[in-house]
Order: sequence, then C-alpha cells, then structure tokens
Amino acid sequence: MTISIENNQPARETNTTRASKQGAVVLCAGRHAAEVLDVLMAQGEPVHGCLDAAIPIGNEVYPGVSVVGRDDALEDMVADGFETVYLGIGGLENLEVRIRLFQRLKDLGIPPPPLVHPSAHVAPTAELGAGTTVLARASIGPLSRVGCNCVITQNATITHHCKVEDHVVVAPGAVLAAGVHVKRKAVIGVGVTVFRDLVIGENSTIVNGIDLMQDVPNDSIAKHRGASAVVRSLV
Repeated sequence: MTISIENNQPARETNTTRASKQGAVVLCAGRHAAEVLDVLMAQGEPVHGCLDAAIPIGNEVYPGVSVVGRDDALEDMVADGFETVYLGIGGLENLEVRIRLFQRLKDLGIPPPPLVHPSAHVAPTAELGAGTTVLARASIGPLSRVGCNCVITQNATITHHCKVEDHVVVAPGAVLAAGVHVKRKAVIGVGVTVFRDLVIGENSTIVNGIDLMQDVPNDSIAKHRGASAVVRSLV
C-alpha cells in the first residue's frame, strides 16, 4: 500500500502513521467515532481522547476513551504538540461537515494519515489518500486508487484498477468490480454491486442493494425499480 496526501501527488509513506507524543485525538465523538477508535485500538495506537462541540466532557465514547474537550480546543492542542487527529464523523449523513473538518485539519498542517483496520486487505500496489478510513474486513485490490477523506466501511470490496476520488463513502458490503470510477462526494449504499468499468458521477448516491449496470451522471440518484435500477437527477 502506498499513501499520498493528495490524489495528484506522489506517495510519501508506506503503511505507517505519524505518532503523536500525547496520543491520537478524534475530532467529533458521534457514532462513527467508535468505528475509528476500534481501528486505533486494533492497531495499538495510543489515544488521548475525543473533542466534540455538543457531547459533554467526560462522556465515554468507547471503553477507556472519553470526550476531553470541545472542538474549539483543537488549535490549542495542535500548538501544544498533538500531531495526529482523526475524524470521528462519518459521511452517510454528514458528508459536507466531514469535508469541512478535513479541510480544517489540512489548514492546520495535519491532514490525517490513512487509517486501516488490521483485518482489512489493501494491496501493495493500491494507493490511499490522506484522511481515508478503511474499516474491518474491507478489501482494496491491486492498482486501485482511493482519494482523500474517503470512508470504506466493513466488508466493502474495491477490486483491481478502480479509481475512487476524494470524499467518497462506500457502505458495508458494497462491491466495485474492476475498473470502476467513482467521482467526488459520491455515496455507494449498503450491498450495492457496481458492474465493471462504470462511472459514478460526482455528488451522486446509489441506494442500498442495487445491482448497478449503467453509468450514473453527476448529481443523480440510482434507486430500485422492480428488479432493476433507475437513475434520476437530483438537480
């Protein structure tokens, strides 16, 4: 696996994350934070705690990990030497918020390193962008490229020669066949199967359980119609 900060920049690390002297910080302490913490614990990475604007300080987010401050404490913590911050907000319902927080971390000079659960498989020739999270038992095949700030969830499969652009969510059990191109800010629903070499447009959504056999334009949604799928514009 190679790791790059931006889709169009060369890889800078191999299968490593930057260590922070005080432990990692998770920004936002909602339900997705538990997924992120599950990966960190499986990796054995020290965790300092979570920051959140709404959840009270002291609330336990994950066994042994609590909210330690509000999100507006982030800049001061970075100045104090906290260098590794992960996003604890998912993308299925909060994608624009996740993108905004990712940009905030980039502006602070600490874009999150990719985070990969030990049970996931990422081919040595695959590439992951900064801030991308790969959850348990997901698989990313050879010569595939996943951009920045993506969420590849449990049991999702991205096969060989796929291109997944920035800020994409691939939900549990979805399968992208060979050569699929998923553009920015698309959401691939639970259990979706995407036929080989298709293109899924920017800001589009593929509803749960669809077997997709056609390209999807930008700003569209693919829904069920009987046993097949129908694509409709969102604009």
